[in-house]
Amino acid sequence: MQRPTWATVVGIIGIVMAIYALFNSGFGLRVPQMISIQQQGMQMQRDAQRQAAAEQKKSESEEAKEEVEEEKEDKKFDDDQVGQSPAFKIPAAQQKFAEDNEKEMEDFSKQADAEQKQAEQQADEQMKQAEERGDKLVALYNIPVWYGPIAFLTSLISMAIAACYLFTAIWLLMTKPSAVPLFSLACVVSVVFAILQGVVSMIAMPMWGMGMGIGVTGIVVAVVNVVLLVVVATGDKAPFQSQSVQNHGQAEQKDS
Repeated sequence: MQRPTWATVVGIIGIVMAIYALFNSGFGLRVPQMISIQQQGMQMQRDAQRQAAAEQKKSESEEAKEEVEEEKEDKKFDDDQVGQSPAFKIPAAQQKFAEDNEKEMEDFSKQADAEQKQAEQQADEQMKQAEERGDKLVALYNIPVWYGPIAFLTSLISMAIAACYLFTAIWLLMTKPSAVPLFSLACVVSVVFAILQGVVSMIAMPMWGMGMGIGVTGIVVAVVNVVLLVVVATGDKAPFQSQSVQNHGQAEQKDS
């Protein structure tokens, strides 16, 4: 018997979808490599930030050390000047005022050092919190590590499903008796797997257009397959009956 029109249309659409799925499945095979490159870039960025922070801290420490050395040299110079002038005597009131002033300066210096140390600790803590917030923000736009093996495995499964889908579509064009149930099964498996793959991709890459694209593609594939299933279910399947069944039916018609 002649192949029905619906079988021709469904078979051609099935072949096109299968070939597209085969080419599209290759993306998942590259995801582990993309994650590796992404991890290297993040590590280089962290190392650069840590190096910059260490250099800044080192520079501040050297400046503080230089200030302390200058104060020591100034004090030593003043002491030397006083020691070299034995006739030079400071009145008791002025000496007491100088000692009190020096004591106040030491207290003020200690207080300033403590405040500076506290400010440095707060700055370090704020920098650490900023890095953590930055890492969380970057994580939203990066592909998670756990998605690598899943994407690789799903790509292999998708290729296998696409190959079976291609075979059943060709089988449908050849009006083989087993074509209708096999193609229906391939459509059902394709629908379930496309939705599952889309959901996982959108969870793994919520801020990426890639994850949204895979999810939308999965929905489109599911809708098209559902339409094809409806067409197959409602189409005339007489040409797909085996030769013996057709001969038996013809014989019954002749007897009647």
